[in-house]
Amino acid sequence: MPAGMVIVQNSRNLLGLLFMLPAAVLLLVFLTYPLGLGVWLGFTDTKIGRGGEWIGLENYQFLWGDDVTRLALFNTLVYTFIASVLKFVLGLTMAHPVENPLIKSHGASTTTRLLDTAGVISSVVLGISA
Repeated sequence: MPAGMVIVQNSRNLLGLLFMLPAAVLLLVFLTYPLGLGVWLGFTDTKIGRGGEWIGLENYQFLWGDDVTRLALFNTLVYTFIASVLKFVLGLTMAHPVENPLIKSHGASTTTRLLDTAGVISSVVLGISA
């Protein structure tokens, strides 16, 4: 066996990095690149089929002056805040009986009941939002 292969097999950190490399490449290709390209295109006047010219913050100034865009941004921020708080409170509420030693219940049955409740809650929320 080559000496380099022995070093890789004996080093857990290096081996872990080698196993993570494909996932890191996929994240860079499919998440980071489109995000960067979108930001770059936001500073240009690019149209489909032709290259654009650099216009700086002009697109963002136009969007900030648009009432519909500002309303959409406000609604998104409010929805995100309320959804995050509700998920946090529901998660803590559902986790409490599982970890509370004063509640005389079997862990597995409590967990199953809470998971069923979570499924029902998520279905109701999806139904309301649709």
